[in-house]
Amino acid sequence: MNTNEQSNIQFAIFCVIIILNVIMNSLVIAVIARYPQLREDRTTLFMFSLSVSDLAAGCTYMPISVVLCYGARPGVADIVGFFPKLQLFALWWFSFNSMHSLCWVTISKAILIMKPFEAEQLLTRKRCYVIIALIWTVGCLLATVNFSVHVTVNAVSCTYSIPANDHVVKAGYLTFFVIGVVLPISLIIYGTVRILIVVVRTHRQISALEQSVAVGDNSNGNTGFVTVQAIRSSKSVIVICIVSLLLNTPTLAYAVLDNVTDTHLPYMFNFVCIRIFESNTFVNSLLYLILFKSVRQKVVLMSHAVIVYLCARR
Repeated sequence: MNTNEQSNIQFAIFCVIIILNVIMNSLVIAVIARYPQLREDRTTLFMFSLSVSDLAAGCTYMPISVVLCYGARPGVADIVGFFPKLQLFALWWFSFNSMHSLCWVTISKAILIMKPFEAEQLLTRKRCYVIIALIWTVGCLLATVNFSVHVTVNAVSCTYSIPANDHVVKAGYLTFFVIGVVLPISLIIYGTVRILIVVVRTHRQISALEQSVAVGDNSNGNTGFVTVQAIRSSKSVIVICIVSLLLNTPTLAYAVLDNVTDTHLPYMFNFVCIRIFESNTFVNSLLYLILFKSVRQKVVLMSHAVIVYLCARR
């Protein structure tokens, strides 16, 4: 495969990811903003933060990557000066926001299903807004470190690199990796496991209850309805978290191999890993739209309202 064909394939992959990113995240943001009843669920507030962060990445970091990498030659990325630093700033900021927002999607759902009677007091709307504000503020502060670092971009893998002999910079990057990646992933795994344990246990209890009651007894038909709804919602969160972790795995594996074991893999392998990681920015919203029935219903209503409005304008 020659250089032009490789560049065209890279450009096509970028375009697909960016287009899906904008469509999926814009749809989630619009439907959550349009219907206040969806925001009654604290999980939705963090999902809104996640979608805004992912959309911001699709409108900043990814287009900058295209500018730096499509048709670039060695050294061109350095000529454009500020762009590599801006790319890295956006990558850090929005990756941090997305990981921690997804983390709190999981934690809030775990609290809701583990302590249903205390969840409203533990996760008030004000506390959720404070948590979201802190996520965005801390992520922004950590990302500003990149403006003081000399950054270069590899035109093949479309990724950045830092000075190998700068131990202070490496220490800063390690700190970000622990706070921005390891910590939220650990909490996501913990929250997912806790939700899974409660879901399995509750499912068994409901099955045992259904087998023990009389078939014609309608009094028990409504008692488990809220629990069943909570279980369905929790299962959807589990799916989103597991898929997100799987999409993050190739990039984490590459980072460990490249920086810890000093195993240098082909640049195209790194390109594929990073693009798989970036697909997270639309897969999260896509799964949210597919798995949550209440959200699907609101999307249908919103689409119908838009069609009626457009027809009325003609």
